[in-house]
Amino acid sequence: MITENVIGHCLSSKGKGVLYVGDFNPPSRGVTWVPMRESLFYYSPGLAELFIDKQPIRGNPTFEAVFDSGTTYTFVPAQIYNELVSKVRGTLSESSLVEVKGRALPLCWKGKRPFRSVNDVKNQFKALSLKITHASSTSNLDIPPQNYLIVEEDGKTCLAIRDASSDPVMKELNFILIGAVTMQDLFVIYNNESKQLGWVRAQCDKAQELESVIDSRL
Repeated sequence: MITENVIGHCLSSKGKGVLYVGDFNPPSRGVTWVPMRESLFYYSPGLAELFIDKQPIRGNPTFEAVFDSGTTYTFVPAQIYNELVSKVRGTLSESSLVEVKGRALPLCWKGKRPFRSVNDVKNQFKALSLKITHASSTSNLDIPPQNYLIVEEDGKTCLAIRDASSDPVMKELNFILIGAVTMQDLFVIYNNESKQLGWVRAQCDKAQELESVIDSRL
């Protein structure tokens, strides 16, 4: 019987995942906890700014961040997306990667050989982060390259962050929607009892690691 209104999930970059519902014991160490905004429709840690290589995106407005593991990609408003793409291109100015268009995503790169996984190319990209503001303090959600890149079947790597204005469903989006790719290898906890949202890095494909992180699995 479920006695606590708590949900957790751990999505693996290797294709596996675990869902927790009810009165499981969340990790006791390493979790970043933030107050969760009350909403009937989504989970939000509050307002956020996007950074690349620890530098704020120029003219970066603050938008509410929303966690949505049911959406594959991360979506951002157009003004953030355009500046992000400019910054990413700038960091690759001396790279041998060639910019191309992907099958499902508009911004991709190919190398001299097809990439087998993001691990083959992640070192050429800079880390992103979300600076989340709540009350008088801030928290960071780190987004390494493997959390914003994917590799398509033909070996191209693509930016798994999309311009919301280019999508017919998301075009009216006025917040930063954090999708499943960005949440891979994160144990995310939505505690509706204490109104807190938390996350911590975890190897979601390894059951023994998860069992060491929490005391019970549902």
